[in-house]
Amino acid sequence: MDADQLRNAMRFGSAERVDHTSLGKFGLGLKLSSFSHARKLTVVSRRDGLTVGRRWTLEGIRRHWDCDTFEGHQAAALIDAPWSPIDLRASGTLVLWDDIDKRPVSSRGLRYTLNALYRRLELHLGLHFHRFIQHGALSIRID
Repeated sequence: MDADQLRNAMRFGSAERVDHTSLGKFGLGLKLSSFSHARKLTVVSRRDGLTVGRRWTLEGIRRHWDCDTFEGHQAAALIDAPWSPIDLRASGTLVLWDDIDKRPVSSRGLRYTLNALYRRLELHLGLHFHRFIQHGALSIRID
């Protein structure tokens, strides 16, 4: 995404669906699903050699709906970090959750809890975005 697209993606709510092929519909899904699990949502995107990022925090929302914006080196440092097999050097978007606060650990341990969460997330994303994935318009990697 470029800076304008990222700004729109991080806005709470939308007046209407601009493009019928877009992933979102009401402009709430990414933000609400993220804040149901974490206190910080960061999205960094690279397109045509430019890297931009935005971060919502619950504290920033409480403080007059402040959304942090960062570009250049700060955004590039995040997207260039070693994200397993994910290669974002040319283009791509990274969604990060920090301060995860609503995920209880199973009595079977942290590894079991993370594996179960991974399976549920993979199924959920596959069900919701299957037509985009099937047509090659979207590729999702979970790390």
